[in-house]
Amino acid sequence: MGGRSVVKAMVKDGGQLLQAGMALGGPIGEPAPILPPDPKVPLTPIDRYFLGYLGAPSFYDYWEKSASHYGVTRQVLESEARADTTIAQVKAPLLMVYALDDVLWLAQLKRGRHEGGNFSLRYRDAVNDHPQVATLLVDRGDHAGRVYLSDPHWFGTMVLAYLKYWQAGQTDQVTIQAPTVDVLLDGKTGSESATYTVLVRNHGKDPVSHLRLYASLPADAKVVGCWAGVDGLSPCSVEGSRITWTIPRIAGGKTTAGPFVSVLGTAALKPGKFDVKSWIDAPGVIPQEVTLEKK
Repeated sequence: MGGRSVVKAMVKDGGQLLQAGMALGGPIGEPAPILPPDPKVPLTPIDRYFLGYLGAPSFYDYWEKSASHYGVTRQVLESEARADTTIAQVKAPLLMVYALDDVLWLAQLKRGRHEGGNFSLRYRDAVNDHPQVATLLVDRGDHAGRVYLSDPHWFGTMVLAYLKYWQAGQTDQVTIQAPTVDVLLDGKTGSESATYTVLVRNHGKDPVSHLRLYASLPADAKVVGCWAGVDGLSPCSVEGSRITWTIPRIAGGKTTAGPFVSVLGTAALKPGKFDVKSWIDAPGVIPQEVTLEKK
């Protein structure tokens, strides 16, 4: 909704006030028709989440009440929701960012909606030769603001560099700041275990020292093993519900430490999703989180 609003606002602005824009995972493709709910079709978890957020019994009911509030018909409101047909009218620089693991896009595909329904990238045909509309596809990042959480340093640098290029008349007036030290976390499941890999990055010029790296433990998970770099080197310690590594020093100049690996036994976990977070005790660091599922 936010990404679509950015596109429509830039179209209506006509390049007058908005100097540049960026939309993250914008559902600007053709939406599915808003129909009365079919009692034979169960709601998906995502549907239940959004309806709970909207406080409505169904999407049809929400659209009907919204149209009445604005003094238009539901059909008019639906037509106004289209943005892919108008994006070519944008008069200012616009960057569309999408992640290939966007959970809402994948949910549309699972419903049989070709190319992801309203998350379709078909709009690119209309802006193929557009001088100011570009699309950036990233392999991971999930939906909207979670792209930021997937790699805060990259995202912060990318966004500010883009806006600095297009918006700053005096480039010295805009500075790019991102966490000097950050973590990247990834995970995968096996038959009875989950393996997590953490990288710690120092983007600054100066070395950092005396860092402690942490990873949370799901309830009932058992640590099978943990190490840094290679098996048997710099093992971790288990402290209650978390794993801890001590990092004596990371050199400056865009240096990466790790990987720090932990293997958790999942035999005692109940089927379903479970989360693990990783973080370090440095200022400005945003914890990373990975959600896995035991079948």
